[in-house]
Amino acid sequence: MGRVVEIPFGARYGLLRADGECRRRRPNGKIVRLIHCLCDCGGDSLVAPSDLVSGNTQSCGCGEDANRARLGERRHDHTKHGMALAGAKHPLYMTWQNIKQRCYNPNHPEYLRYGARGITLHAPWHDFEVFAAEVLSEIGERPEGSYPSGLPLYSIDRRDNDRGYEPGNVRWATKTEQNLNRRGSRVLTG
Repeated sequence: MGRVVEIPFGARYGLLRADGECRRRRPNGKIVRLIHCLCDCGGDSLVAPSDLVSGNTQSCGCGEDANRARLGERRHDHTKHGMALAGAKHPLYMTWQNIKQRCYNPNHPEYLRYGARGITLHAPWHDFEVFAAEVLSEIGERPEGSYPSGLPLYSIDRRDNDRGYEPGNVRWATKTEQNLNRRGSRVLTG
């Protein structure tokens, strides 16, 4: 079990101020501890303590706009990329966040299989708007279907496991297809 990250209430992390704590049950049954944070923009969010301490989360999602507002520039309805409306994120947003975590966060459980091996996200795709536009243009919307748990049947996979998330190397694939595409996978014929 990992160490418990202490978050004092009232502590500031970027634009966020820790306001409370709660526990939530994930779909897999695991209970996770989350910190309720108030953002300088007036929004709020629930954040994993490790994301606060590491600096991975510094705002409720409006960070860029809140900084612009402080500088007196025009503010855009709490969205940096214009692809989230009324709090509903674009379907690719969490996919993009998860890719970045696997590739660049040494504390992520999958980092050894991704970032530590040199798997990266194509530089222009660090901007979510560019990522979403190019991925949708290249491979289209996520195909329909879900597992009994409710999770989507298809997720983004890399065609060549030794290359990063880049144009020409991404596709929609099922878990079975992804498992066959893993390093060290062998197809046995008899």
